[in-house]
Amino acid sequence: MIKSVRFCMKLLCLIVATIQPALLSARPENLSKAKAEIISYYEGGQYEKDLDKAISKAIKHFNKIPATSKTLVIFDVDDTALQNYQLYKKISFGHVPEIFYTWIVESDTPAIPQTKSLYDYLVGRGFRIIFLSGRRHDEYDLTVENLKKQGFTTFDRVIVRSEKDARKTAHDFKVEQRKLLTQEGYNIVAMVGDQWSDVCGGYADYYVKLPNLMYTLE
Repeated sequence: MIKSVRFCMKLLCLIVATIQPALLSARPENLSKAKAEIISYYEGGQYEKDLDKAISKAIKHFNKIPATSKTLVIFDVDDTALQNYQLYKKISFGHVPEIFYTWIVESDTPAIPQTKSLYDYLVGRGFRIIFLSGRRHDEYDLTVENLKKQGFTTFDRVIVRSEKDARKTAHDFKVEQRKLLTQEGYNIVAMVGDQWSDVCGGYADYYVKLPNLMYTLE
């Protein structure tokens, strides 16, 4: 059964990787219209509905899983645990590294309430938690500070990119880290993320994919 689930997850990721370039090759949307649609999605209620649906489904799944001392759920950080929508809206949904770093330095990015609810549920059940982020090593302390400010206080560790990981894709970096955690003896039962690169690549039997219309990391 486990091998079958993992095969299905790999197949889904392969399909997503195949379809996305085809979609991108179509005539692009008018930029102003696309930005307006993103704002409508996030502020008009649909984003919240999609989050509620994803988290409700996840909790029903986790209800069936016994928690042990090595049963691990991995959470992404940006736009999974912490919400960067207001920053991206402020800079018109672009990406300016200097501005994003200033946002990180402030260590005041709000939690996504639905993710926090799932996290609280898992901690209460006794699942182990690790945050796995594509943020840089020099942003580690700020990331931990922000997570704790928002109530994410119980976890085994927070993993960010070391200097040698700087050029790796998000997908490759996270797959490598999951492999290492498995070798440590963890049983990774799920991954929670807003990007397909957060949840594809194996070493877990289940994933929780949260919506994100602002950007894609591969």
